[in-house]
Amino acid sequence: MTHLPSYNYPAGTVIEIDGTPYDPPKETMPGRLFLMDRRTGQPFVVPDGEGGTILPSPADYDRLITDERLEVKMPPNVIASRALSAAAEWDVSDCEAIDPDVRKNLAQCEVLDENGVKNGNYAVTAGLAKHWTPDLVEKYGPHDNPHTVKRWRSERGKAGKRTHKDMVRLNGRAERDTNLSEPAMEIRQKHAIDGAGNYGAVKAAYAIAATELIAVNEGRHDGYPQPEKPYPIFTYETFRRACVALSGSETTETRDGEKMVEARMRGAGKPLTASRILEKVIIDHTPLSCFLVVDPERDIVAGKPWLTVAIDVHSRAILAWIITFRPPSYWTVCEILRRMNLPKRPPPNFALRYPFLSRICGKPGELILDNASEFTGHGLEDAAKCGSFSVLFCPIEQPRYRAIVERSLGTFERKMLEHFPGASMTIEYNRLTGHDGEDLAVATPNELEALANHAIAEYHTEPHDGLQGRQPALVFQKSANKHGIDVMHDVRRFQLETFEVRQNVKVTKSGVRAFGLRFHCPVGVPRLIDNNLRYEPRRQPRADATILTKIKFDPENIATVHAWDRTTNSYVELKCADETYSDGMPLWFHEELLEIARNEATAPAKDTAKKRAYVKREAKPTSTIRPLSELDDTEGTGVVGFNTEAERMEARARRITAIRAIAPGARHRERLLVARLYETPRLRQITGNIVNIDIDYAEAVTTDDFIAHDVSALTALDAEIEAPRSEVEPRRKERTGRGDRRDAGRTRPGVDQQDDAPAPSTRRPSSRLAG
Repeated sequence: MTHLPSYNYPAGTVIEIDGTPYDPPKETMPGRLFLMDRRTGQPFVVPDGEGGTILPSPADYDRLITDERLEVKMPPNVIASRALSAAAEWDVSDCEAIDPDVRKNLAQCEVLDENGVKNGNYAVTAGLAKHWTPDLVEKYGPHDNPHTVKRWRSERGKAGKRTHKDMVRLNGRAERDTNLSEPAMEIRQKHAIDGAGNYGAVKAAYAIAATELIAVNEGRHDGYPQPEKPYPIFTYETFRRACVALSGSETTETRDGEKMVEARMRGAGKPLTASRILEKVIIDHTPLSCFLVVDPERDIVAGKPWLTVAIDVHSRAILAWIITFRPPSYWTVCEILRRMNLPKRPPPNFALRYPFLSRICGKPGELILDNASEFTGHGLEDAAKCGSFSVLFCPIEQPRYRAIVERSLGTFERKMLEHFPGASMTIEYNRLTGHDGEDLAVATPNELEALANHAIAEYHTEPHDGLQGRQPALVFQKSANKHGIDVMHDVRRFQLETFEVRQNVKVTKSGVRAFGLRFHCPVGVPRLIDNNLRYEPRRQPRADATILTKIKFDPENIATVHAWDRTTNSYVELKCADETYSDGMPLWFHEELLEIARNEATAPAKDTAKKRAYVKREAKPTSTIRPLSELDDTEGTGVVGFNTEAERMEARARRITAIRAIAPGARHRERLLVARLYETPRLRQITGNIVNIDIDYAEAVTTDDFIAHDVSALTALDAEIEAPRSEVEPRRKERTGRGDRRDAGRTRPGVDQQDDAPAPSTRRPSSRLAG
């Protein structure tokens, strides 16, 4: 067997195996090494393969080194400064930063070692005088005190094995023993923990600690006896250093929680990487701290719009973005995917200088999303299958996993909202200056979209630190030239797959009614009815043909809906009848306008009774938009409704009361009907025992009250009163019917002779009312 050479270690070297200290190996028997445990004195053994143990061989020793189970450590130095130097992992630059003369110190020891000078006072003095040549004097300066050099040679390494780290002078850098007694030390450390565990509490903790130590010196402390000699009061700087020494992850976790430790003290880990563009794309959202005028005609202000961006991991380029007041949802992701597949429209000056900016688009290979509930449903899985890409969800509560997009969002938002009118400031700034972003809002969403378009073009053409100073557009262009740009083959189909759906919507000859609007197509609606009427169930024939089908719509633009045709297995596009209103109108904004209209029409009802106790539920989110008239309402009255529901019911009840007054017997008949119904056993079982005396009070409510009229004059007489009266009997209209015998056999003198004479009026005087 070939004999392997042994390793030479300095005297006092410690061999640590799995954290246990051993003496350096000795070959006590051929082919076997003896390593003695410094704590127990037992030898280190390895399995022999037959169920027993045996001393390790040189090959076993080498295997421990390669497996990183064995670590060679320098012998501990009894001098505190030398022990600190031996444990420190300094290089030459670190040593020179601590002691600028470290090279000179090493040169003085080495020149004596190389010339065989003994380590005595006279020998070192004579050796430095002889061997410290003028060249060394010119390079390093005069040599140090021979007694100092003699001490260095005896304490700092051995001849031929001295390093720069051994020659560093650590005067005052080693930890010194404190001169405080045990009670004073306990009091200081006890209150230092409190000072380190609370923000801004160091001065307060020091005051309490000093006061307690004074109480001990004066004998007023219950826990410590009065000392014969008063303990010295430590200074504030000493106490502050004790608090700083306790600062670390443990105190931060106790004070602020584990998340703070992870955010500020833990490593970020390995970042996301991709070998080509569109291999991995991250989608993330953030609210923008600004207010916008969403409808100048109606004076409506909305705040905190959502910004959603899709960023390519390889090039850091922003593939698509969207600004909307709709919270992040499944639709948001699908809309971003649709926009990713379309060419872009950069500002004209950027498009002329960088034509490639319009081609920053494409289909992702893997989409990275957070774990929100709106993203983990089956709808996104179906969209991924339709678009031929995969979906990866980020680890829970690990925002640094998407550090790429987090940093880009901050840069993007800063470029957009810098000096933006209506931008929100910090609470401290608003308190000091009275700034109100909502009151200063003058920009519209279209203007913010234009700013975002310019900010993205600017971001694409600026050097990026994460790309070694290259621009995102440049990296995207190089990878696109090499691999090409993957796109979706059928964008319309993917878009329809991602739209929201409403089932069982009625289609009549006038079209579809949804969201309070009417959607129609002169060609599509008749074709829908003709193709799908045979699928409807048999029912009573109606005057107009109707069918039930599903519709799909874009919640950010309700100008059109798509109705499903079961015969052709395709969608029919129907446009809104009010195109001016619906074009570009989001569904959420339309619903907000309807809510504002209802509030203007109906004021809140007054409380007339104690409210019932219900189970507390999650409050409905308040509206995010406000009319500008509310911002100018200094009295705090808000929008006053046109009327209330109670007022409308009161008017309805008054109308019914007047109708009943027309036929007084109707109320009596209703009472009899109610009495007969109450005698029914099943109804009595449902209603229970009802004992009530129904008294009808007289109310002067008639239909005359429904016609507004004024008296034209206090006294008004008919013209006939002043006219002369005639004694002739008033003429009665002749009846020629067969059954009229009232005038049979009777003659009226003068009637036949005065047929053409008008009969005078015989009415009584009455007041005339002007209707």
